Amino acid sequence: MKTTLLILAVICSFIASSFAATYTISVANYSFSPASITGVHPGDTITWVWVSGTHTTTNGMIPSTAPGWNSPISPTVPTFSYVVPSEAGVYNYKCTPHESMGMVGSFTVEFPAGVNAVTQAMFTMYPNPASGMVMLQFSQQATANISIADLTGRTVAQQQASGANISIDIQHLTAGLYFVTAVQNGQVYRRELVVR
Repeated sequence: MKTTLLILAVICSFIASSFAATYTISVANYSFSPASITGVHPGDTITWVWVSGTHTTTNGMIPSTAPGWNSPISPTVPTFSYVVPSEAGVYNYKCTPHESMGMVGSFTVEFPAGVNAVTQAMFTMYPNPASGMVMLQFSQQATANISIADLTGRTVAQQQASGANISIDIQHLTAGLYFVTAVQNGQVYRRELVVR
């Protein structure tokens, strides 16, 4: 079981990284350039690159559950990379010794269209990875609106079903990473699905 989970984690990481973007921020002349970036998605990478001076990249106000960072950016540490976590919002950062001179920046993390923040799922899903069919098992019996979105946020399957155990036909989906969303009793739940 542990081997299967490890393989699944590696596959998900590989698939997500193949769609991830890297944003480069130059650090020089008491400024970050660009100072503001929008449209960043979870899994993307922000990389600060030294050009001149001795500075830091240090998080300021960021989403409460996101990991912080603090790294020098200098001739001896010319780059620092931060992999964006799955918490949407504005990530403010600064150069600690030059903040008073206006050396600050930010990037805004958004989910791709149609994909919202992941909420703790109230269902289990198996098998995962899957092909052909996938089963959703809910903790309570109720009607659920279920949708599957690809990494771009495009809905590729939808259905409404009742019960505690719901099967979904996924044989038309190409191999890749998807987000399964279930809306049940006004609550939105999401899990990642690997289709092989």
